[in-house]
Amino acid sequence: MKSSTTTKNRSPVILLFGPTAVGKTELLSELFENKGEIISADSMQVYRGTDIGSAKPSPELIKRLPHHLLDILDINEQFTTGDFVRMADIAVPGILSRNRVPVISGGTAFYFKNFLYGLPPLPEVQPEWRNRLNREADKNGLINLYHQLEKADPETAARLPVTDRSRIIRALEVYYGTGKRLSEFPLPNKIRERYCYLVIGLFREKEELNQRINERVSQMFRRGLFNEIKNLLKWRHLLRFKYPEGMPIRQ
Repeated sequence: MKSSTTTKNRSPVILLFGPTAVGKTELLSELFENKGEIISADSMQVYRGTDIGSAKPSPELIKRLPHHLLDILDINEQFTTGDFVRMADIAVPGILSRNRVPVISGGTAFYFKNFLYGLPPLPEVQPEWRNRLNREADKNGLINLYHQLEKADPETAARLPVTDRSRIIRALEVYYGTGKRLSEFPLPNKIRERYCYLVIGLFREKEELNQRINERVSQMFRRGLFNEIKNLLKWRHLLRFKYPEGMPIRQ
């Protein structure tokens, strides 16, 4: 699937979307080496220490094909969709100034959607609300905040994982700080006009994709995924993304 918009005075940008192991990296390497620069639209590749588990590109590929938004945060720091859009908006003109093609590539659908349509017009909320909710989550568990959100804004709660601390707290801080539900602030329904987009979605049949995923996971363990996870667990006393108490963890 691909679509485009063409209008004068818009910055050209390619959006390459697809699930894990569909073949994005191979395509990028084949088409854009020495021609483009990649803006990673992956919610885990922004974190240092997640090289294997998030399937970051190799250092050799990065030398030939520069990537942005890799390894910019420690695992205990929050990175929102708004952060992604703002940083991508900064990266695109820089790439164009170097006469390279900006390509946003990854599998985090919400990043793509917000980049295309922009951010909802959320009101300003006093920082104390976030601080108060974080303290409450630390003391009583994230699951209690999730239950609060189910009562206050069931529509938003229904689309959030119970483990998504940052977005649960964001929804509650909007509700408590403004008296309005986050679901009352929908995304704009018109694509942003600052860019000329080429949107490409990669697809493979389910059986083939599952086989590629299984092969990738096996390679990850051979490369040292277990030790990477052990190293990340050293941060657990600082994490803002704790698993809700009493919730089962899938093996």
